[in-house]
Amino acid sequence: MTKKNLLKIISLILLVYMLIAVLSLYKNKQNKIYLEANNLYTKNALKTSGNYSKMLDENSINSKVFKELSEGGHIRALEFKGNRSDFPVYVGRNFKKDERKALVGSTVPLEEHHGVKYFSYNEKLYEVIGYLGSSKDSILSDEVIIKDESLFSKNKNENIIIDSPDSVNVSVPNYKVSNNLGRRSNIDYITPLITYMVVLSIGFISLIIGVLSWLYSKTYAEVMFLKGKSPKKMRIVLLFKVLLVFLVTNVFCIVLSKLFVKSSIELYLLLPSMLIIIIGLVTSSHLLKRGIK
Repeated sequence: MTKKNLLKIISLILLVYMLIAVLSLYKNKQNKIYLEANNLYTKNALKTSGNYSKMLDENSINSKVFKELSEGGHIRALEFKGNRSDFPVYVGRNFKKDERKALVGSTVPLEEHHGVKYFSYNEKLYEVIGYLGSSKDSILSDEVIIKDESLFSKNKNENIIIDSPDSVNVSVPNYKVSNNLGRRSNIDYITPLITYMVVLSIGFISLIIGVLSWLYSKTYAEVMFLKGKSPKKMRIVLLFKVLLVFLVTNVFCIVLSKLFVKSSIELYLLLPSMLIIIIGLVTSSHLLKRGIK
């Protein structure tokens, strides 16, 4: 394979990565809009009675448990399963796993000590690490989320809200938490349509990558065969070149994701490209075994 042909394959793999990145960023943005519109709950949120620690242990990695600390639920305690929370924050950052901090809306009264802002609850100060919502005038402007497991009861059951993909398995829910804007809950035709279109595009480009890999490998093999190179040596060279290109390109894409993209990138969508490239290589290898005439 010539350098020019390898660059074509690299460009197509990068195009696949760009489509994946755009899809991931779009879905992440839609998720943030949904959470903001529905008071930071997903459609899986259920109000129940139980122990927060047991609930988290029994549910999946994306589970959150809330406890209302004020009338109307504008101040809530939070614990979650995972390394980082995923709330919409227009300034600052989300919660990390092991810390006692607060996220607040823009209109929440705060105290400032030595240049650091704090939210006071029950005579305890919680450092504010971020502001909720997509902008300063968000509908979350009067909300407070405190991450502090001491605000939950360790041994007793209490009224909590479990928000997890596994909420359906909760045995005794009191009721499903209603959405503030129900129109966002079920009527979203655009996101699935965009997802299908991007996935189909990725599949089509992956097919082109596989076909080009096969054609370039075949052409290379024919030339090398005429030069007297053994099929075994040609197979090794082809395998090394194509897999090296794929691996280096994907490592480059992953590094870009870590450096420039805050949301998770669905890099597993690159797998079709790898699968089809391997099919192209196997086909070329089969032709070499038969002998090129």
